[in-house]
Amino acid sequence: MEPVKKVTWKDLRVGLLALSSFTIVVTTIILMGGGQINLFKETLKYRTFFPEANGLKTGSEVWLAGVEVGEVSVVRFSDPDDIKAVGAIEVELTVEEDVARQIRNDSVASLRTIGLLGDKYVEIQPGTPDAPVLRPGSTIPGISLSTFDELVGVGRTTAQGFNELMVQLRLLAEDINNQEGTLGKIIHDDTIYNNLNATVQRTDRMLDKAENGPGTLGRLMSDPTVYNNLVISLQKAQYTIT
Repeated sequence: MEPVKKVTWKDLRVGLLALSSFTIVVTTIILMGGGQINLFKETLKYRTFFPEANGLKTGSEVWLAGVEVGEVSVVRFSDPDDIKAVGAIEVELTVEEDVARQIRNDSVASLRTIGLLGDKYVEIQPGTPDAPVLRPGSTIPGISLSTFDELVGVGRTTAQGFNELMVQLRLLAEDINNQEGTLGKIIHDDTIYNNLNATVQRTDRMLDKAENGPGTLGRLMSDPTVYNNLVISLQKAQYTIT
């Protein structure tokens, strides 16, 4: 029987060092994965294009609807011969497979900034439920940060204008209910309505009398002979003066 080899203090230190290194690596992976080990999760790859990288690099985060779901695996200049290249920078995205069904044909990717240091990440906007699921390896249309912000700004301006309109309509409705303002008084005060109605009726009678009555104005409007005689008289007067 071979003698059992004694474990020396040197061997024990080597083992402890290896165990400590392994623990540090595992802890780092857990922290970088948000508390979960993602090494064994299935992933899918997509690509997108941007006009410029703006500091985006390999390892940058990929978010889907505000949730981290992957990372940037490649950042490179796009191939000039690639007919699908729509930007100077091609970005390859690695996304967890279990959330990939949220990426649809109408999804878009935007280059965003996070943190005080301005770290860049890619934000994928989920598509509509009616749109087909985007196949792995396909291209997600990229939107530059300025274009995305402009779209958001237009949406905010439209929403603000709509809110202001609703406020004005609400105030108008309150004035009407409280019998305030001209419109509110007309609706709720019978006296104002009756006076307005009487004024309209008097105006109609005056116009009818002027048009069909026996007076000069009525004959001038309804009898062409009176009008023609008046024109002839004016012409004679002008001829006499000249």
